Amino acid sequence: MNMIRKMITYILFGMLLSTFFVGCGNSDISRTLKDNEAKIIGIITDVEKQIPIHKVKVVLKSSNTNKEYKTTSNSAGQYAIVCEPGYYSFVAEKEGYSKYTKNVVLGKGENEESFYLGAIVESLCEMDGRVVDHLTKEVIPGASIQVGRNLVHSDAEGNYKFEKKLPEGSYDCFVSAPGYELLKKTMRLTKGKNRAQFELVPFNPSATDTSQNNQNGEDTTLRRNPITAIDPSYLNDYIVTVKKVLQPSNIPLEYEVIVEDRYTSYLESTEPDFRGLILMTKDACYEKVNDQEWIEFQQSEIMQPQEVFKEDVESLLFYFGFADPNVIIEEIGEEVIETYPCKKYHIYTADSAPEEQKFDFTAWVIKDINFSSQLLNCLIRMKGTVPKNPDDGVWYDIDITFSNIGNGNKVPIPENLPK
Repeated sequence: MNMIRKMITYILFGMLLSTFFVGCGNSDISRTLKDNEAKIIGIITDVEKQIPIHKVKVVLKSSNTNKEYKTTSNSAGQYAIVCEPGYYSFVAEKEGYSKYTKNVVLGKGENEESFYLGAIVESLCEMDGRVVDHLTKEVIPGASIQVGRNLVHSDAEGNYKFEKKLPEGSYDCFVSAPGYELLKKTMRLTKGKNRAQFELVPFNPSATDTSQNNQNGEDTTLRRNPITAIDPSYLNDYIVTVKKVLQPSNIPLEYEVIVEDRYTSYLESTEPDFRGLILMTKDACYEKVNDQEWIEFQQSEIMQPQEVFKEDVESLLFYFGFADPNVIIEEIGEEVIETYPCKKYHIYTADSAPEEQKFDFTAWVIKDINFSSQLLNCLIRMKGTVPKNPDDGVWYDIDITFSNIGNGNKVPIPENLPK
């Protein structure tokens, strides 16, 4: 967060400099050039429809100084950038179209660069099927089927279907269910309907397998845990509240994250070092600290809203996925959390675990097969203490709760964002 605050100063200074050094967009089309200036100008056209393309992002980058000039095409497909003469890399792109790149040499005066962009056409695939027991051929309800980054669950009859059509291509597929070994295979999806039946092998903790040993002769093989839980954020539509207390100094840190889709998310933070907002959209990233104005950032320069909880959630879920001799998972009851019927688990490290690995959590996971199949096995809440940092003795008490999962959340978009 301290880095983000420092970046604000750099960005404000950079914005001041940009007034003098960076081309000012479509206003450059009619601008009169000075004797020592160059202009690149042109029209961007859709190769199939033969119509101009609006809002194409154009970036001109100097090969000598790395200085960048940016603009977007207007409704007539026109763009123009005024800059210094020299050697440049030229990039034009818009989502849904192929990217146009070229190295250009710009002399004094006007230089024309008109071109075509082709729309990217994806072949979409449908996929459905069934999950069954490899030995008995009985159906398995509540199995998780993940194809690439897309995940669904089998219903009470073992059937599954991806409602979202998937692009044609090869995918890594992972299929799992409580009490069964993880199945991993690579599948090739082709245009149209694809159907696959997955057969899972019952989990057998006493079965012999091929072990991997470290230099001390210790068995380091990762074995499946019969109790499973998954991260609900795969749905890309949820709200999560995060409460952390930095110990032993007892400093509270609180966040709320709203995720509308895979591109759009929003963070509100009350961290002492950063009291403010972060907004991620499909086209840009913004930050607002205290009562200052919104500032636009590159995506690589700013913290993603999901970063305030992702590492903690993924670390806990690892132990639900793989058995560890130092980690104990006990079912301790049932409880409704945020309207979700959950089983309650105590997950903690054994006394024999190294001090720097010790943690203690309560986790709430949806296990009711009569509930929404896409939320089955979702982690809804985790509360407890993370391992102590061996270097400075610092640790966190954390409480993370997911809500409104898959209910069409909308991120608030302020009207006063930078244009």
